Amino acid sequence: MLDLAQLDPIALPGPAAAPNPVTGITVGIDTVTGGIILNWKASQPGPGTVYIIKRRLNSACPGGWQYIGSAGSDKTFTDNTFTPGPDSVQYSVQAQRSNLFSAATAVVVNFGTGGGGQFAVASVKMAA
Repeated sequence: MLDLAQLDPIALPGPAAAPNPVTGITVGIDTVTGGIILNWKASQPGPGTVYIIKRRLNSACPGGWQYIGSAGSDKTFTDNTFTPGPDSVQYSVQAQRSNLFSAATAVVVNFGTGGGGQFAVASVKMAA
């Protein structure tokens, strides 16, 4: 008769948790294309995490969030579809891994003019 080792059974992994919301969104303008560049930080990106980017031109417009693209592990996205004109725009970034989603993190971007009268980002603040 064989003696069995007195080992606890191996615990099976549980379901993965949803990714954490992104933080530290920064915004700039590509001086060549005029696209709006978004960068952010992620504390728990993990393999297979993608970031969903949405834009809203008018916060008063119901259901006004529009999907504009997604990004991967480089945590950056350039919105080449934005046309200068509005004084401000809102962007939302949401992490997704499998069928799990983080809360969306949104910022309000206010525009103005920089040196030489060029279109510029005047301020970025967290959206309410």
